[in-house]
This record gives sequence, structure tokens and C-alpha cells, in this order.
Amino acid sequence: ADNSSAVLSTLFDVHVSHSYLMLAQIALYVPLSWVRKIKTLSKSMVLANFCVLTGLFVVLGFAFSTMAENGAIANDIGVFRPNGAILYIGSMTVCFEGIGLVLPIREMMTEPEAFPRVLSLCMFAIVVFFGIFGMCGYIAFGDVVARFVIEDVAKSYPAIGSGAQIEY
Repeated sequence: ADNSSAVLSTLFDVHVSHSYLMLAQIALYVPLSWVRKIKTLSKSMVLANFCVLTGLFVVLGFAFSTMAENGAIANDIGVFRPNGAILYIGSMTVCFEGIGLVLPIREMMTEPEAFPRVLSLCMFAIVVFFGIFGMCGYIAFGDVVARFVIEDVAKSYPAIGSGAQIEY
């Protein structure tokens, strides 16, 4: 509801209650929960992955743009922030929750015995990407970011940032 509310207020200057937005999302998500075979959602999952990657690259581009404009490193970088540790652990848990992706990939593989090797390579690539992503974001912005960095992109570049928020 936060992303939908931010997009509506940024692009259209319309303010809708979070309760109504949540009800609209429930009306969309409940029928999707009735799907019995995950395989039927595989094409839409590819589209969803594309949308997520697009949003990540938009934020990464915004971080590089900020580093180029304001200098390479933000002023308020600290080694450890205990007040954000719980949010960090929760975010990392969500990043690696991939059961919705892992099962369809294994089912669709022509050689399922290669699955452990493929999964290990993918997990390594994801760890490297999210490590670089987080490091660049923290170096560029420091502690001066919204709860979701995509909201800052939408404030600075309304069309691009709102497009990325809609994708989420």
C-alpha cells in the first residue's frame, strides 16, 4: 500500500487511504492464491523478476548519479548502526526467500541433476549483486534515505521512480 500511495500522490496528487489500497490488493491477491500449480504462474514470474531487476537497476543508477553529483562518499557513513540491524535482517530474509522461484526452475529443467550446481551459482551471483547494491547505496546516500530508497528516486525523478514503484 505504501508504494501505491506514493505513486498516486507523486504522479496524480491523489491521496487514498492505505486501508482502501490494501483492500484493492487483497481483491487482486486472493484469486491468485487459488492457483494450484505453480507451473501455471511461471511466465508471470519471469515478468515479475524482470520488473524487480529493472527497479534494482534504476536505484543503482540513481546511486551512481548521486555519487557523481555529490562526490564519491556520503558524509554520515558509520560502521554499524544498531537501530537498523533488525530491518537489515528482515530485508535480507526477504531477499533470499526464493521458494517461489526455485521450485518452477527445477521442474522446468531438462537436466534436474544439475540443479544443485545451478542453484549454487545463482545464489553466489545474488549475494555479489546485493552486496554491491547495498554498498553503492550506502556509500552514495549514507543515512539520508527514506525507508524504501525507491521513494527517494521518485522524489528526484518522478517519472522514472514512479515507474519503478509501479513495477513493485
